[in-house]
Amino acid sequence: MRLGPSEFQLIIPRKIILNSHMTYLDRRHYQLLIAVRRHGQLSAAATSLGLTQPAASHQVREAERRLGIRLFDRVGRGIRLTEAAERLLEAALYAEDTLKTAEADAIQLHRGTSPVLRIAVGHYDHVHWLPAAAAALSKEHGALKLELVRLANHDLQSAIIAGSADLFLSPGSPELESLPSIPLFQDRLVGVVPLSAQTGAPLAAEFFGKQRYLAFSYHPAHGFEYERYFSPAGVWPKEIVRIESTSAIIELVAEGFGASILPAWSVPPDVALRGVTLCDLAPEPVHVTWHVFGRSKLMEGNVSILNTVASAIRSTAQSSEIGE
Repeated sequence: MRLGPSEFQLIIPRKIILNSHMTYLDRRHYQLLIAVRRHGQLSAAATSLGLTQPAASHQVREAERRLGIRLFDRVGRGIRLTEAAERLLEAALYAEDTLKTAEADAIQLHRGTSPVLRIAVGHYDHVHWLPAAAAALSKEHGALKLELVRLANHDLQSAIIAGSADLFLSPGSPELESLPSIPLFQDRLVGVVPLSAQTGAPLAAEFFGKQRYLAFSYHPAHGFEYERYFSPAGVWPKEIVRIESTSAIIELVAEGFGASILPAWSVPPDVALRGVTLCDLAPEPVHVTWHVFGRSKLMEGNVSILNTVASAIRSTAQSSEIGE
């Protein structure tokens, strides 16, 4: 049973309650995990952190004592992380990046230096809108520094929440409803196929039933082609290959590796020169709405910046005859 927002309950396993007085790891322990994974030897990891090897060995023993688990295995003259330590490493890498970003922000705020706007990019990595957005921001907010951050799509939301990114663009979906957003314009999904497969007519789902299908994920996203195009037709692609990049999908389609379905605005306008064509879907268009998703603090306190970005993006959509 799925709980609604007002019915949400926090369930804490009893064994966690019993261990609530456990002493957990400090940031220095996580930094050592990262260094060991990077160098493969404790001595080299210690040197990279400005530690002596005895001091690093002490940190290892202390971390293992605090958690009551083994973190490293010896392999020849080196060491490697255990499976348990690898799980900690995943969180350590993300947390360390977030903390460094926050520290840099804090120093800039203290010094009164130029603020930074970090735009994150995931699957939709054709950023044809970026020059217009950068030019508009330079004109209206000249002191603002613009950065582009490349992330895996599943990390976009957590990066916004953690503050390591400020905004990203994506068609709206139920998975993103918890984030503040501004609607930009309506787009449509289109078939992305080699020129040699051009039919001159909208594509029925049966076309993809015979194709290798290039998709961002094996997991059907709500509100997109799996739910609104394939499922009503009772058709499933012959083979699904995960390609987590719009640009990579375009290149593979051009070489005859398969076909795909993408929002029209996410596709470069010169795809015909690359041997790719776009086809509408049949029996009726599938529309999606692009949004700019951002941090709550940014949405509430920097309306002018957001409006500048949104206006520039809408202009690029209108010039490409996408925005409605």
